[in-house]
Amino acid sequence: GLNTQFNTRTPDCSIFISRELKQAAFSLLSPQFSDLKSRPLICLCPGSVNSEAKRWPADYFSELTNLLTKEFNAIVIFVGASSEYEMIQSIINQSGADNILNLAGKTDLENSLGVMNLCDLVISNDTGSAHLAVAAGGKVLTIFGPTIPGATAPFGHDAQILRIKTNCSPCRHFSCPLSDHPCMRSIKPAAVIQQVSTMIRQ
Repeated sequence: GLNTQFNTRTPDCSIFISRELKQAAFSLLSPQFSDLKSRPLICLCPGSVNSEAKRWPADYFSELTNLLTKEFNAIVIFVGASSEYEMIQSIINQSGADNILNLAGKTDLENSLGVMNLCDLVISNDTGSAHLAVAAGGKVLTIFGPTIPGATAPFGHDAQILRIKTNCSPCRHFSCPLSDHPCMRSIKPAAVIQQVSTMIRQ
């Protein structure tokens, strides 16, 4: 009879990142941070062009940025589309943290891959950036709210998700019709920091 074998291992979705691309990313970041090699480097992707409902709250990203710089002495790099630059800058300003760089709209696809490859961890909404981070061979933590991880979560040995189930999710709303956006607001910055700590130690 037919003997079918299934590969139950997590697929490797990373791609080859050339030395030139890594060097270009380092050259982009090193003028901003003299101690780039000696500190944790964390990339945040707070946007989601195709759905506002998939965005973890901006004030939570601000609090997370502050915690990352204070608790981990991290350098935080923001990546996103050019249309997200002002939103990201508002997150940075609200955090009051130092050692932050806003690269929204300033990197193409290849350079974004290079930056993510250099990072110790990428934290992203459920958007293309999470898949880009896996392709770059990096660790990625994806924050899920209205979407289903089984349908859109990135594949990778170093890809983890954070989600708290609520009665209103999943949904297909572009923006949350509820005043408190429960599926995202239920995921507190402290919970993200706890998972960050575990992932960085690994």
